[in-house]
Amino acid sequence: MEAANDEEDWVGGAATAAVGKYEGAADARFKVLIQQFAKSDVADYTNARSALVEGAAELFPLLKKLAMDDQQDGVQRTVGLLGLEAIYGNQESYTEQRREEVLDLAERILADAGQPVTLRAAAALVVEGTRRRSRQQTAALLAGLTRAKFPLVRRRCAYLLADNKEKAAIPGLIEAAEDANADVASEAIGALGEFSEDAAAAVPAIVRLATTKADTDKARFAAAEAIRSLAKIGPAASSAVPALAELHASGHKYLRRACATAIWKIDPAAAKEAGVDEPFED
Repeated sequence: MEAANDEEDWVGGAATAAVGKYEGAADARFKVLIQQFAKSDVADYTNARSALVEGAAELFPLLKKLAMDDQQDGVQRTVGLLGLEAIYGNQESYTEQRREEVLDLAERILADAGQPVTLRAAAALVVEGTRRRSRQQTAALLAGLTRAKFPLVRRRCAYLLADNKEKAAIPGLIEAAEDANADVASEAIGALGEFSEDAAAAVPAIVRLATTKADTDKARFAAAEAIRSLAKIGPAASSAVPALAELHASGHKYLRRACATAIWKIDPAAAKEAGVDEPFED
């Protein structure tokens, strides 16, 4: 896996190369949008998605060309497919005919096991919008979770696999918890909590993220997400209690309440012994 900064540069370069194939069909603003949503940063992606929806009528032909062009490599086709997926759920962005065109394209990509992992995972994201789940889709999401080249794709795969309660995803989510991209790692950690005690094997990785020095708001948010996942795993996360107790005593105030809640949900007796006050429920 590339380092986070190298990966972001690579994604931006792939996006620029993709739209460059159709010079004159896309302006500089669109190139910036594609670069933003192809990364994993939540704020950038949300802003870019909104802008893509606003320009959907104009951008649909370009995105479709990118996604369907067999002369493109898998990376550049993925850029087009991700763009289509970004505006897929907006009712006003697609006529029924266009919606079926996009779905048909995604299903054809999914059915071809020879297509690149990143492209097939992006196709699985499109199909997910229809709730037509299949073994092919699940397999593509599982592969994309750790092997997709776009961090956005890895992050979305983590979310959907947890939402679908696919237990086969747990080993991949544990691996993704160590992803070089912080947003992907945080999404995977949060996803693991959705599997409760079935995710007990993930506890050491989650503890490492929870106790990593958190000196920025983003890092503290990631640590809090990890602590909440430990709370959801419950008694099966008992090995995490000593680290949580130490963090509760010395960590940032933002994390102390999360630690207290987690310790009480994991092991109430240990919480009392450590002198951790039982938090009030909101």
